[in-house]
Amino acid sequence: AKQFPRGRTAPEIEGFITDWMSYLKKHGTRPVDLVNDYYRFLMFLKVQDIFDPDTPAGSSTLGSLARFSQLLADYEHVTRRGRYQEQDGGRAFVAGAGHGQPFWFGLGNYLLHYAVMAYEDFEGEAAQAADAVQVLTVHQAKGLEWPIVFLPSLVEGRFPARQAGAEVEWPFPKRVFPQAKRDRYAGSDADERRLFYTAMTRARDMLYCSCFDRKVRGFRPSPYLLEIAGSDRIKARRTLPLPKAAAAAEKGETPTLEISFSDMANWVDCGYAYRLSSVFGFQQWLAEELGYGKAVHHVLRTLAEQTRIRGAIPGKVEIRALVEREFYTPFATAASHSQLFKAALRLVETYVRNYSDDLQRIWELERRFELHTPDGLLAGRADVILDSEGGQKQSLAIVDYKVAKGEERTDRNELQLRIYSHAGRREGCDVKGAYLHSLRESRRDSVAIGEDVVAESVEKAIRALSAIRASQYPPAASKKSCTSCDQARICRYCEKSVRAGMEEW
Repeated sequence: AKQFPRGRTAPEIEGFITDWMSYLKKHGTRPVDLVNDYYRFLMFLKVQDIFDPDTPAGSSTLGSLARFSQLLADYEHVTRRGRYQEQDGGRAFVAGAGHGQPFWFGLGNYLLHYAVMAYEDFEGEAAQAADAVQVLTVHQAKGLEWPIVFLPSLVEGRFPARQAGAEVEWPFPKRVFPQAKRDRYAGSDADERRLFYTAMTRARDMLYCSCFDRKVRGFRPSPYLLEIAGSDRIKARRTLPLPKAAAAAEKGETPTLEISFSDMANWVDCGYAYRLSSVFGFQQWLAEELGYGKAVHHVLRTLAEQTRIRGAIPGKVEIRALVEREFYTPFATAASHSQLFKAALRLVETYVRNYSDDLQRIWELERRFELHTPDGLLAGRADVILDSEGGQKQSLAIVDYKVAKGEERTDRNELQLRIYSHAGRREGCDVKGAYLHSLRESRRDSVAIGEDVVAESVEKAIRALSAIRASQYPPAASKKSCTSCDQARICRYCEKSVRAGMEEW
């Protein structure tokens, strides 16, 4: 059998797929977890060890694998999304389709008839601050643009590639991957022409196309180069002309880096996990409780808005009706949605019972804050801002709600509140207090926002944005952080004991 890098063979891959199918049959009523199972497969293939993200080839491959996770996630987000519908004079939650023949039949149609044309290749990692010439393949350059682009080595046999249309050796037997489907991946002149068009259209102001006469033997110019330039012009030109204007210099400002606070905090937690998710684009796998925290936040926001409009806090019956109307966890089953609804109702009722004064002094909800740094813009939203802090009108307090167990990551939450306090003060707001509110424990903890500690937090954020712009992604693997990381299965730095526990179904 053909040997794969690091020892995986075609029979081993076939065995993995057989085991996976057996698992699905055994748990036929459980929702399929496509993205998570895809990550299991990538871990089995050891892609985290094979492909070095610090090489162009490794980065491009990881980006392409991440793009496929986007495809699977998009399909799951549509098919597994539940909905409310009228039943017997009432409203009931109906879970989405997450298993069975229709689910797999739909995935096949999605891959064959839509996804094959809808998803572009990985666009490559953006070099946010590099004042240098970038050397990339055409595939890596997709979606990007530069003032000046050079297309060298346009000779016959290289562009179009001599291998275009040639037979490819595949690791799967023909009974699994028949010849008709293999031919689709062989490539053609039309495919090569589209790629050449992509290469040319990466240039904004000036495009240089060139070829050479010989290395050891003589070479003919690419037929594509002859089509756009003509053989006479190629023979006459032996030097490259300079750009006619300094348009590139005039437009050469570095684009602003805009990043959310949660993304910046993810980088602080682990730079490499941030790279996998935010740069390469590996998607979060679906869990039944996904969206629970956002749903509770939405209910509380709606409750606060109703209180402000009516001037009175809704009663218990009204609160239950509000939760029934506004609470929604899209990927839950009917049973888990019922449990999550009951938990959310308890949180909201407890909040109103213990902190009803908040609802009478709302200053603003979901307030956007921005921190401008030399390297970009950091933005986020505060859950709620309360007025009359300490009994003084126009003295404000920022409150950040945390819903589920494990969300209360103190260092991260305090950093967030201090940066929001700094941004609010820069806007002229009199921010006197900041609180981390655990809805699960019905506890509110004060966060220090004195000038010194706030300045230290701002400096930490400035350093983080500077490192992100410079494409620095330091790993910070630990048992605690890796256990809760969505990308642990595809991370080359994942703590070994954590990875060992992920190998079983």
